[in-house]
This record gives sequence, structure tokens and C-alpha cells, in this order.
Amino acid sequence: MSECPPDEIAETSADADPERAVLDREIGGLVETAIDALPEKYRLVFLLREIEGLSTTEVADALKVSGVTVKTRFHRARKLIRAELLARARPSGGVFPYLGGRCARMRSTVMDRVRGLSSLGIPSDAFRTAREPSP
Repeated sequence: MSECPPDEIAETSADADPERAVLDREIGGLVETAIDALPEKYRLVFLLREIEGLSTTEVADALKVSGVTVKTRFHRARKLIRAELLARARPSGGVFPYLGGRCARMRSTVMDRVRGLSSLGIPSDAFRTAREPSP
């Protein structure tokens, strides 16, 4: 049985699921934008630790700062990235904004029609909602 290199496996799965490939690219773009928006002192630490895979000590030596400073900046960078991604993921109006009175009218209309199904031999209380009191 021949071994498949990891790059070929990734390409094969992306080819098999183009929707996943597009989603991965979109998410990657959002993460990249969030990283680029970091203040430089946090971005450098984040890139060296997370992307380049350097240890805390190696990053501290490269940037001529203490290990505690590297850990603090790395934590803050991750927190800022998380906040940026969450802000982009939550539209200000919500995904499905509540339409107040319109929703109540629509619910009443639907429930009236459902109750009309009793002429077909379906008991109307079979469609009672949790908000409606029992008769």
C-alpha cells in the first residue's frame, strides 16, 4: 500500500469538498486580517510562537525581552484576535432579527390555519404551542 504525502491528502479532500475549501479560505482570510490588525509587539510574538513554532525562550532571545513578556504578549495577541473574529462573526442586527408585531401576527395566522385542519379530522389541540394555555 503506497503512502500518500500530507499535501496530497489535503488537496484531495479539498477537491472532494469544494464548499469546505471555500470556507477554509474565507476563515483563513479573516484570521490573517485579524493578525495583521494586531499592534506590532503582539503580532511579532504571535507569529514567532504560533506560526513559526518557536519556544517562549527562543522568542524572548530573538526579541530581547523576558519570557514573562513573551507569554503576556502572546496571551494578549490571542485575546485580541479572538475579539476581532467574534466581532466579525456577530452582525450588529443579529442573524435573524426579531420583527416584533409582524412575528406575532404571522404566528396567529399560521395557528388559525392549523386549527382549521380540524375539518380534516386532525384535533386542533395537536398543534398547541408551548405559549398557548390548554383549553
